[in-house]
Amino acid sequence: MRHPIYFILWIVLLHVGSVSGIPSALAASAPMDSAEKSLSVFDCVRRAESSDPVALSVRAQRLGAQAVVEQARALPNPSVSYLAQDLGLQGSTGPLLLQQVTAGFSPFAALLRVQESRAACASQRQTQAAIAVDLLRLRETVGRAFYELQLLEKLWRLEQDSVRLSEQLVAESQTRKRHGDASGLDVLRAESEREESARLAEHSAHTLAMAQRAFALLIGESSPKPLLLAQEDPSWLTQLPIPIADALSQVQKDDVSAQCAVLLELALSKRPERAWALEELHQSEVLSKLATLRALPLSDIQVSGGIRSSMAGVGGIVAITGSLPILDWNQGLRHRAQAQGVRAQARLAEVRQQIQIEVESSLRDFYHVRALRLQRAQPLHERRARALDLTRKLFAEGLASFGDVVMASRDLFSARRTLLQLERDALVARWRLAVAVAAW
Repeated sequence: MRHPIYFILWIVLLHVGSVSGIPSALAASAPMDSAEKSLSVFDCVRRAESSDPVALSVRAQRLGAQAVVEQARALPNPSVSYLAQDLGLQGSTGPLLLQQVTAGFSPFAALLRVQESRAACASQRQTQAAIAVDLLRLRETVGRAFYELQLLEKLWRLEQDSVRLSEQLVAESQTRKRHGDASGLDVLRAESEREESARLAEHSAHTLAMAQRAFALLIGESSPKPLLLAQEDPSWLTQLPIPIADALSQVQKDDVSAQCAVLLELALSKRPERAWALEELHQSEVLSKLATLRALPLSDIQVSGGIRSSMAGVGGIVAITGSLPILDWNQGLRHRAQAQGVRAQARLAEVRQQIQIEVESSLRDFYHVRALRLQRAQPLHERRARALDLTRKLFAEGLASFGDVVMASRDLFSARRTLLQLERDALVARWRLAVAVAAW
């Protein structure tokens, strides 16, 4: 990206979200105002795009491109010269002087200015495309960070559930010990599990607090503060975005390759990277014509006219100056324009490959994660929940050990984490696909 601060903040957010694989939250230390409006991913993207660093950078790039166009369109100023020459002769009034005033201009400079302005306009359109590319990458970064932060919040709630469960196990162990059904070792292990759960919950609270502040800076908030994020529509976990679903309505649902081909063509018609490469190719053609025109030094031709005054009288002057195209045929600029054209063709091919990778990987990731969630993670979570419920009942009746309860609870929370992570992966893949097709 052209804005390093967003890349740095994104890395910070990923780091704090991946420490020991445990979530975090600020809600434990500083609850959010319930009256505060919750922000959707689209709200966060709009805030990031309108933030001062992004808006000022975009404005600077546009002003710079406009300045290049204005400079290319400006015609050269005419030249004026004055000459006073002592002829070495004496007159009745003193030394004889020859005075000469001339004004000149380049009549063929406008021909070059036309081509230069075309090249500058192509460069301006490249700048516009580059701005669109930066904004596209910013949208992808904000979307990823948004769903990562949502995952951290959900996992923090999961850690709070783990704390509550460990406290219940401590109470049950103490009750069983009073009735003679459990030993002091069971109580000690339950208390140890409670302390470990509390430690993980406190760590997750700190981690989420840092992630929330980093995300606030990422979207352009004036101060790092926690934001209230809106929960996504549950249908987003299983359904493609509406513009993409409409584009795939005529394609068989099980033919992923055909779907990728359709989305690739749709992405190529919308992605700013391709427009950037096309404008660069067009600019190389204009610069090649400009280099050919400059090979003939038409712009060096200057026509001057003026008057000459001396004791002999007043006369007129007409002068034409220029350069002879003998040594320099402008081969360097010609070859440079050809090289730019070749680079633009390479960029076009590279852009097509990159867009194809992004479209196909995000679409296949979405289908893969959706299938894993529905066919594996959800059934596993349900079974782990039933296993924990049954194990706790057996433990209450003295038919299961405390270790069995601990293992069953750990298995359940592990299954929940996996389910939440798969939901995050599905939302991220869906967002990546929308950004790849420019249909968010």
